[in-house]
Amino acid sequence: MISTIYLTLNKWLGRVRKEQISYILFYALLLNMASGALFYIAERDIPFFKAIWWSVVTMTTVGYGDVYPVTGVGMVIAVFNMVLGIGLISTITAWLAGVVINRRLKEDQGMRKVDFKDHVIVCEWNERAESIIEELRSDVRMQDVPIVLIADNITSKPVDDENLYFVFGEVCEKALEKACVKKARTIIILGDERLEGNNRDAKVVLTTLAVETLNPKAYTIVELVHGENRVHCERANADEVIVGGYFRSRLVARVALDHGLSKVLTELLSSNVGNNLEKMAVPGGLDKKTFADIAHELTNSYRSILLGVERDEQLYMNPGPDFVVRQSDLLTVIRHRN
Repeated sequence: MISTIYLTLNKWLGRVRKEQISYILFYALLLNMASGALFYIAERDIPFFKAIWWSVVTMTTVGYGDVYPVTGVGMVIAVFNMVLGIGLISTITAWLAGVVINRRLKEDQGMRKVDFKDHVIVCEWNERAESIIEELRSDVRMQDVPIVLIADNITSKPVDDENLYFVFGEVCEKALEKACVKKARTIIILGDERLEGNNRDAKVVLTTLAVETLNPKAYTIVELVHGENRVHCERANADEVIVGGYFRSRLVARVALDHGLSKVLTELLSSNVGNNLEKMAVPGGLDKKTFADIAHELTNSYRSILLGVERDEQLYMNPGPDFVVRQSDLLTVIRHRN
């Protein structure tokens, strides 16, 4: 805590020296002390600390009225204090406003380094990235979680989201460090649409290698164009690999066989509509019970439909009624959205 305060103060002092605002601060302090001392001499009956207090409130145009000049000399001093003080205080105020505005501009233009923990990083910007961020925000668990976008095909933050932060630049080690990749919880690596098929996938693989090197504990989700490149991402230790063409072709085929399935999947995959496809921990008291018993309890008490069980990173979809569930398992369910 103390080191953080020290570094912050040192940073601000450095900025003060760089902007030469220290001269203005010095002159403001000099005016305050000088006018306060002269006011004390002129008014005689006023204590020195109150004279200094009068000088401060006069310079800042606050004017409480608890101390005021009654002699002609004191009034002359007050005139000089007001005229010179307003100019100095206005200069300081303008500098502070400039610092704040410049900081905000740098944030929006992706020039600042962020410092978060357990945040989400999205690599590359395209229309899918916009949909991903929108869908994440629609889930109550993600409404306040910082999301950091890294991209070099845009020049400013593309979405009006107070918890979305932008880092400008090509997705590389330097940009990832600016996005605080070592503390990130989830990293989504999308394809660069300016590149064609295999080149796009090659860039995704290289990014995955960089991410896993910097933060092997983060959950890495990657997007590929061609399924044959999946093995390269798996070797790079990606946690989940999504092949766009594979899902699209399978979806079209299933919809052709069973009309209307796309509506079902749209609802399950959207946090904004009806029911959601989710994972949940085993509710207390339901461990060591069978799949059928837990399915019955979830339907009655949680308005959820049990689909499968994840155990030791292996998924058992509809494993059978006699499958015994453990407390450490995760349940895959269709859950009603309240």
